[in-house]
Amino acid sequence: MTTPSSQSNDPTRAIPVLNPNVPMPEFSFFQIVKVRTTKEVGTIVGMWCVQTEEQSYQWLYRLEGLIERSTTWWQELQLRNLDRRQNR
Repeated sequence: MTTPSSQSNDPTRAIPVLNPNVPMPEFSFFQIVKVRTTKEVGTIVGMWCVQTEEQSYQWLYRLEGLIERSTTWWQELQLRNLDRRQNR
């Protein structure tokens, strides 16, 4: 017989995406994106969902591989999706 894990009832381990009020993120882990302002290309290595002053939610993304800007977290509007197939 198995017993449910005590971690499953721990709210600190809740995944924000499972909250119906939080929209799904536009980008995904390890996706390659371009920063609109610097035109640099980076890889998404972290995501964080925050509640705004207007009581809505916003996803922030952490990028690896950037040189010009040391900003840690980027908003969706600051990033552009890069389709890897365009480089062929």
